[in-house]
Amino acid sequence: MIALAALVTLACAIYVVVAARAPVVSPPAPVSAPSVTPAAAEPPAPSAARVAPAQPPPAAAPAPAADERLSAGELASRAADRLDDGDYDQARDLALRCLAVDRARSQCQSALANSYARRGQYDEGHAHFVECLKSDPGNEHCMSAMTLYHLAHGERAEARRMLDTLEAGNRDSLTAHLTAGDFARATGDHDGECNHYKAACTLGSDGACKRWRGFCQRREEE
Repeated sequence: MIALAALVTLACAIYVVVAARAPVVSPPAPVSAPSVTPAAAEPPAPSAARVAPAQPPPAAAPAPAADERLSAGELASRAADRLDDGDYDQARDLALRCLAVDRARSQCQSALANSYARRGQYDEGHAHFVECLKSDPGNEHCMSAMTLYHLAHGERAEARRMLDTLEAGNRDSLTAHLTAGDFARATGDHDGECNHYKAACTLGSDGACKRWRGFCQRREEE
């Protein structure tokens, strides 16, 4: 028994010595799965170039309206018609278009002056009256308008001078009689007023006829 125990002890000692001398081997590190970087997505293959649909040729510019092709004479005639109708705004617009075509046309100047004077807008039309008399000094309608402008501002001497110039060149015209009648009325010359309105009535002015048959005939009866 003693011998057996000695053998066991010896074997244990030998094992301890051998184990101490053996190299210590660390357990292998766990191997992680290699990370996989996803490949960049390839750009889509270019599609075939789209062909733009054929565009229709540009449309031709619309033809101007019929009244936009009117001559200066036609515009002047229409402006005069609008004056007779009492449509002074339309007469003014037509007169301005007429002057844009022919700046020196007397009928256009006359229509523009009358479009202001016939409704008593002497201040609004004054610049046009002045311009008219610069370009067309003998225009009776512009002289009439300027006469009435001076009367409206109490400038009787200037009005008288302009009226004298008007009558010198157009003594028996309807415009001259109407203007002289207005001047006589404004200055209290009732005989002159009635004489000129009667003459204007004879020449076809409805307004002058109403004035003469009203005020003047009642005055004669008195």
